[in-house]
Amino acid sequence: MRREKPSVENWGEDYLKKYFSDWKLLILLLLVAIFAYGGKLFFYTLASDDYGRFYSEGREQASWLGRWMAGIFNEHIFTQSLQILPYFNGLIGVVTLTLTGYVSAGFFAKMDRRDKAIFTLLIVISPFFGHNLYFNTNISVWITTFIGVVAVTLLYERTILQRVLGVILLVVSVGTYQTIVQVALVMVVVKALIELTVVDELKALKQVLCRNLLVVLLIVVSFFGSLVINYLYIEYNHLTRVGRFKRAESNLPFSIYMDRVVLMYKNSWHLFFRLNYFQEQLTALYKIFTLFALVAFIKNLLAKKLKVQIATILILLLIILAIPLVLYAPLITGNTMPTRAHYSVGWLLAGFFLLQITIFRGFFKTLSYLLAASILVVSAFYISVFYDAAYRQTAMDITRANQIVNRIRSAEDYINEPVKFKIVGERAFMVKGWSLRFQQALQNSWSQYTIFTHFTDLKFLRMSDKEYKEVEQTIVQKGALIEEYPGYNSIVLYKGKAVLFLDSSEINAQIKLANFPSRAPDLSSKFDIYIENGSIYYKKTPCSREDIKDTFFLHVYPKEKVVSHRISKKSGIEYMDFPFGEFGKVENGSCSAVRELPKYEKLKVATGQFTRSKILWSAVYSYPKGSVEQK
Repeated sequence: MRREKPSVENWGEDYLKKYFSDWKLLILLLLVAIFAYGGKLFFYTLASDDYGRFYSEGREQASWLGRWMAGIFNEHIFTQSLQILPYFNGLIGVVTLTLTGYVSAGFFAKMDRRDKAIFTLLIVISPFFGHNLYFNTNISVWITTFIGVVAVTLLYERTILQRVLGVILLVVSVGTYQTIVQVALVMVVVKALIELTVVDELKALKQVLCRNLLVVLLIVVSFFGSLVINYLYIEYNHLTRVGRFKRAESNLPFSIYMDRVVLMYKNSWHLFFRLNYFQEQLTALYKIFTLFALVAFIKNLLAKKLKVQIATILILLLIILAIPLVLYAPLITGNTMPTRAHYSVGWLLAGFFLLQITIFRGFFKTLSYLLAASILVVSAFYISVFYDAAYRQTAMDITRANQIVNRIRSAEDYINEPVKFKIVGERAFMVKGWSLRFQQALQNSWSQYTIFTHFTDLKFLRMSDKEYKEVEQTIVQKGALIEEYPGYNSIVLYKGKAVLFLDSSEINAQIKLANFPSRAPDLSSKFDIYIENGSIYYKKTPCSREDIKDTFFLHVYPKEKVVSHRISKKSGIEYMDFPFGEFGKVENGSCSAVRELPKYEKLKVATGQFTRSKILWSAVYSYPKGSVEQK
């Protein structure tokens, strides 16, 4: 008689049968995903992180981002040349994301091939994954997103061993990218909503609630388990907590956290994520799709018994209250959420689609298909436009770096290489259609020097602060204002040293301070203030360090509407707050500073100093009559 294999040996086989039974559909969906992400696969695009980590390790991810597993991946697997391979990495991303969507579809319900395809594609073809795939260094993220989804499916299995395995896999996934926690929680939300539509008894309702709350508990345990490992990883590698990770663990007053929670709810309907293209169209489609799913759920609810209706409504309200906390969880730590981190939205949309097609019939079901198709079409166009702009931006960044090298070598004071090289400031040079300011090489200090290291043949050494001070003193002595690149004197060579000025405001402040106005001030408050030659000057005599320790605010009010990324869209004001040390100097018991004002026509300028709790002093200069207000 044939012995049966122990059930533990059949897990893999059972899992494949359950989730990968239709290989033809999976291959078809993969081809659709390759078509949608063709701009990623067949055109060369680099994000600032790609420049920064080019041929490097990734250990710093634990101390900077709290991602210990991503550090291990980038240090031992996808490291050096394997970390930035746009086609290879992109292909792995498209394959694993397609598998992720496909497994998710099999997890939530049995669907026919058409519905399963739409469900999968709503997860895979999204602007959020489009932004995430743009980062070649995120290859470990895409792989562990798939692992994280598999982990959630195991958490719903009945045996303890399967759940333990699910927790372990989720710990590894979260250690790569914390957004996977949000994906896991959204999956629980969707699972609960689907299960609530089929229960008719309070006992079954209680079972649904308990089962899903248990999974939430296991997800929370996985998150904190990953956090503990991250701390151990940092200690073992003698790293220092910095950046987002340090900001997230800051101890702040409880009221600040409550304000953040209130903001999350207040702005949920307006959506936090910013899309580069088709913002109005996609936002409208998402809102309509959400309302349509709510209508479907209410329709299903009306057919239930009264007691079940009341209990279901309470659970639904709990879920609605939880959704903003799940989707925008990182905001509670004080960190922002870039567009690429919102990809858990795909599971929510797919869940809403499943709700609609399960409950609606006839016209309304057809309308659900049309809405889903509309979202997919607009998303596909979004991804195509995004990668077209990304390709042109990457090509222009690399071209610009080589143009800078040519200017250095053709300058009269060029001697030989290696040169001592310094880049001052950051500046965006965006091609048409590109609006991610920090995702270009010269706008981000993280990537500024690496683009010259890996994409030009310039031989250089980083200039020390002492060496730059020597160059700076020479420039100030000459007295000629420096233009920002690509201005004619934006690259300064001096005794084998080359300085590229992307931002010349600080050096020009030093030059202008050497020619301080010798007249009566326009305003007198704690500091004397002068408005002259397109700049605002500050002076205080006598002056101590106590007078300059607090931040200066400088608010510029345009006379007419001006389109600029520097101007707040909400208030129409340009905020130019600054610390004294960057634009001022202390000399012979006197403190003086200067800021260059924008060149557009101004209505007024407000300035002063402030702390977190209050304004210390303020003054307002009004144009063009010069009338003043001060206090």
